[in-house]
Amino acid sequence: MERLRTREKPNQHIPAVFNVGFFLGLAIPLLLEGLVSARQAGPEIPEAGFLLQVWGGFGLITLFLLLFGINCWVWTVAKINYTFIFEFDTKHHLDYRQYLEVHSFEKRCN
Repeated sequence: MERLRTREKPNQHIPAVFNVGFFLGLAIPLLLEGLVSARQAGPEIPEAGFLLQVWGGFGLITLFLLLFGINCWVWTVAKINYTFIFEFDTKHHLDYRQYLEVHSFEKRCN
């Protein structure tokens, strides 16, 4: 039983929660502005098909990180030991807040 129990880490989540809010606060207005400007009629973008494939790849990575962060949050709320199931190192694994931080940082960089 001792081997199955995880050792709780000290509470270091305040910076991660702040960063998620900060990065998403920067990314959401820019995303909305991009959607509004894309809906307006304008000049044709050259090589738009190739650009959509490149940005689609980045979008899939971002979507994967978002969904995995949400899954980790749900597993934490349901008290499922996902660190043991996925065989993560119990001392050095990322918390769901930190997964969402990676997602929000990538969203800001796009």
